[in-house]
Amino acid sequence: MAKGARVDLRALAGAPIDACWDVDAICLVESRQAPAGARCEVLERFPLLAGGPTPGER
Repeated sequence: MAKGARVDLRALAGAPIDACWDVDAICLVESRQAPAGARCEVLERFPLLAGGPTPGER
């Protein structure tokens, strides 16, 4: 896909996702609009503790 190309993802809104992946942190991200496009910056990173629940253990 070309840089700066736009993709319409509205058809996927509300669609269930059946996937698993490892997560080691949660990040607070700020998105700023700019003439060249949106810029995202991680403001804070919150590491998760090892040994947390695995999928299905909640």
